[in-house]
Amino acid sequence: MRVFVGIKVGEEAIESLIEVGERIKRKYPFVKLVPASNLHITLRFFGEISRKQYDELCESLNARLGKPFNVSLTKVGGFPTEFGARVVWVGLDNKDKLVALSNRIDMLLKGKNLPDRDKPFVPHITILRTRKPINVEGFEVKKATFSIKEIVVFESILAKPNAIYKSLKSVSLAGH
Repeated sequence: MRVFVGIKVGEEAIESLIEVGERIKRKYPFVKLVPASNLHITLRFFGEISRKQYDELCESLNARLGKPFNVSLTKVGGFPTEFGARVVWVGLDNKDKLVALSNRIDMLLKGKNLPDRDKPFVPHITILRTRKPINVEGFEVKKATFSIKEIVVFESILAKPNAIYKSLKSVSLAGH
């Protein structure tokens, strides 16, 4: 199974994310928007793991992860750059709490039989992808705030036209 740990985006923010994505698509009609149901924050991507590794992952996450907190949408950016973006994202405030949560997950998984993190955690929500680089400088996102109360272990099922993200397990931040 292809798995990642993430955070569902609150309804409060989805409208703003869709709106800015549609504005960018009007300028660059060839881009591919992420469907509203797939908008999320990836805390840690694992890729293909076995059932045994999945069980170990879930068991490891049954620990105190921290307290619920709020994040707000901040700005539009792109990977590798905002001037030549192939992946367009919206940034988040409260980065320190998101990074701390990601680091806590890494700590809980240290020494486990799971794939290592392949790149540093950068808090963001991907809103679209494109094969042809675009310039997203000057696009702004309407501020929206949402609460992070849980993390989710998702299965990513590769499908056409879009991947399907299936929630497998939710873990509350409220504590154990």
